[in-house]
Amino acid sequence: MANLIIKPTSGGSLILQDEGGTAANTIDASGNTTLAGTTNNLGTVTAGSIAGGTITSATTFPNGHVLQVVYGTDTTGGAIATTTYTDTGLTASITPSDATNKILVTWTMHADMQADNRGYGTRLLRDDGGGYDAIYTSAALYDVYNNADVGG
Repeated sequence: MANLIIKPTSGGSLILQDEGGTAANTIDASGNTTLAGTTNNLGTVTAGSIAGGTITSATTFPNGHVLQVVYGTDTTGGAIATTTYTDTGLTASITPSDATNKILVTWTMHADMQADNRGYGTRLLRDDGGGYDAIYTSAALYDVYNNADVGG
């Protein structure tokens, strides 16, 4: 599909009107956009600005917005046979943009327990610069447990 180009006269503005003939959206020759009516439904930058595709540090977002996303992946696999928690090497680091920000952590673990009476548990560690602290530990080391007879 080709682009639809609407070009105002030199120095003019592109104005989209509502059914009553009132300017609803106005784009001036410099690309500045004015939205009439209630724009809060779209989200409003109440302070700061968006310049050149970058949101400045003075911009404030309403509560509930996702501000940062990070992820980590560990696909090394391998057998783990122990009765204590073992570090898998999966890591991800985030520095909140504000001290009051909340951090949501989710993870998925796939395991193939190739014998009966096996299981695994998980725990989440945080390093705030003073060493690792467990901030989540599954209810039991073998929180997920397989007691099926796989012997045949």
